[in-house]
Amino acid sequence: MNARKLNATFIAIIVVVSGAFGSLMMVPGLRELEKRREAIGAELNETKQIQAVVADMSSLYAEILRVRGRDLTLWEQVPAEPRFSEFLNGLSRCLSAGGITKYDVQPQLAREIDATKLPESLNLIGQIAVQPVELKFDAEFKQVFELLAEMERLNRLIHVDRLQMTCDDKNAETLHVELVLQAYYRRPA
Repeated sequence: MNARKLNATFIAIIVVVSGAFGSLMMVPGLRELEKRREAIGAELNETKQIQAVVADMSSLYAEILRVRGRDLTLWEQVPAEPRFSEFLNGLSRCLSAGGITKYDVQPQLAREIDATKLPESLNLIGQIAVQPVELKFDAEFKQVFELLAEMERLNRLIHVDRLQMTCDDKNAETLHVELVLQAYYRRPA
């Protein structure tokens, strides 16, 4: 055998042995690498799902805190006693802010809210009472809504039970307004 054939044989043997070695060593390693990539991908998806749940929980927790704050604010707007003069002074300021100077206020008898008719989740300490107040005045449409906006700013839980507006026969811009408000307060149990 000449040197050239011998060199070609050695090179061929080296290439075959290197290829076999590479195949035998690399293929299992590549398979293991692929399995690990799939496992990491699955763990990544699971982590994303957990993060989504945690994000939902944190937004739920934020909503709970917001509602709790609103409920506390609402509870603060229901005073422990009638404070009727304070309510009437606030109502007078609202009327003045709306530019309404002539009005008639007629308080009605206060009444307790029957706790048995409320859901158990609303069963509060003590009794809740409501003080109806009838309010009559003449005003323009814009003034009526300015009054309602001002009443919303009062630090007192009230709601409009009835609002009746009729047009004045003599002046089309003037409305006769009858408004029944309900002002709430707590009574001791």
